[in-house]
Amino acid sequence: MPRAFFYMTHEVIILGGGCGGLSLLRELCSNYRSLLVEHQQLGGYASTRNQSWLHSGSLYSAFLARNELRQNVTASTEALSCLAQKCRGAFEELRSFCPEAFEDDSECLFLFETEEEGIKAAEKIGSLGLRADMLEPAEIIAREPVLSPLTTCPYGLATQDIPFDSYRILRKMVKEAHARGADFHVARVSLCDLAITFDNGLWRVREDGLTVAEAPVIICATGALTRKTMQCILNTDCALNLDTCLVAVLHDRICNRIIAMRSEAAQYLNLVPFDGGTAVNLGALDRHTCDVSDDPFDDEHYQNISETLNDFVPGLKLRSCQTNFYVCQKLSNTEDSSHPVSKFGTRHYFWLACRDNSFFFYPGKFTLAQVAAKAFVEHFNPTVQLPEQPKPVSIQPLSPPAISPRPYYDRATHVLHLSEKGELEFEAVCG
Repeated sequence: MPRAFFYMTHEVIILGGGCGGLSLLRELCSNYRSLLVEHQQLGGYASTRNQSWLHSGSLYSAFLARNELRQNVTASTEALSCLAQKCRGAFEELRSFCPEAFEDDSECLFLFETEEEGIKAAEKIGSLGLRADMLEPAEIIAREPVLSPLTTCPYGLATQDIPFDSYRILRKMVKEAHARGADFHVARVSLCDLAITFDNGLWRVREDGLTVAEAPVIICATGALTRKTMQCILNTDCALNLDTCLVAVLHDRICNRIIAMRSEAAQYLNLVPFDGGTAVNLGALDRHTCDVSDDPFDDEHYQNISETLNDFVPGLKLRSCQTNFYVCQKLSNTEDSSHPVSKFGTRHYFWLACRDNSFFFYPGKFTLAQVAAKAFVEHFNPTVQLPEQPKPVSIQPLSPPAISPRPYYDRATHVLHLSEKGELEFEAVCG
């Protein structure tokens, strides 16, 4: 049966249905006729390095403490402090918006090699008005037995960062936006393959030769695809930097709390539990690329993750589980005035305002998306008259698209198991 096809003049078009695009849609659609365009299902390409970790600001405060102890105070210090403050507000905002998505009986354990580092981190975290309880080694093991024996990072503190279900939040955002009158269009092709033009004060989006949307304002919230969508919208090539991280999703919940370990050898190891598994990553393995198609990881990087788990999570040797590796990419969020997008428009912390009412929105992490969206709406001031066209009422209102069901969790690329030497290793799954 052919698909019913029509378009109407909206005031705002949003490209991208991840946490950034949906947060924007929810905030904008109350006052502007808004249309969100996504390829396939909403949330299907939303990825973060630490799936399901709600940041309260503790992480960046711990970074600041470590830098100060090492007298490594750089230009990034101010940015880390800013992120900590912004996460503090976002933490409360998200918990208020969707309380049912959070594991309120959980917490986050930060583990360090030295007691001095733990004390300094507790001071920094406490300065944000957040809980930071110092723990003895026995208390740490009692809370998370998988860490026994605790040898490398015996000094810890408990903070109020907690695991959460990001897809439950996305679903609620879609439901609220739809109730407020937002429209959705599911594209048959990638957002990068849509024909996007600007003419007579309107942005037009075409698919298969047909116009599917037009509006005087277009906002790109496409995450790692921003460079390609920028090429479509601005007709220019911009070598945007992408932070790229290899993430292992274990199909086994090996802990009940977020565990963030800091050491000289591994830099850091994060274990983030969710309903049915655990996300694992090493921030020290970040790579910087300019193309979303790049995969800068090889067998050495997979091996580094298994070796770090051997060293820091000895209790994991009692288990064997399926694992899915995926490459998480996000647009670098930098305040550097030499950032390559600076010459194309006005730079804000969370977005870039470009010509002809085009914007590029990149909150950088799930926790910040809602706060970033509110900030965008406060500053939103289109430089053209928005069309005064009554919104057509369909006899059968279109239902919003579905939220993609955990695309990074429901398949296995490897199996984590003990080798003949009694060490953890990842073995690729055939086929």
